Amino acid sequence: MSALHDVAVPRPDGLDVEVVAKASRRRFTAEYKRKILREADACTAPGAIGALLRRKGLYSSNLTTWRAQRERGELAGLALSTAAHGEPPRVTHGEPAGDVAGSLASGLSGPLLGSCLLLQ
Repeated sequence: MSALHDVAVPRPDGLDVEVVAKASRRRFTAEYKRKILREADACTAPGAIGALLRRKGLYSSNLTTWRAQRERGELAGLALSTAAHGEPPRVTHGEPAGDVAGSLASGLSGPLLGSCLLLQ
């Protein structure tokens, strides 16, 4: 190994860089998404949306995804389904779990019907 590789070279801007062992995915609240979409919708000058994205550290794909979510009504303040996060769905309206499985089974046939009947 040469001596050049053994010497730490300071960065020209003087900033220390910390490397995180495992990066975590950023999560945005529905309110934050709505706020950014309102700001993006208000942009009229050429390049204004790009400046907004750079200022907030976002990508154009974030806007595309969030606009689609808004169109589907997913940003209307409703929480995401817990089933999407690996947790079992909760029974609502006071129905026992067996009744929910039975109502699901009513529209099924074949192997799917047998699976739902096992749940009861």
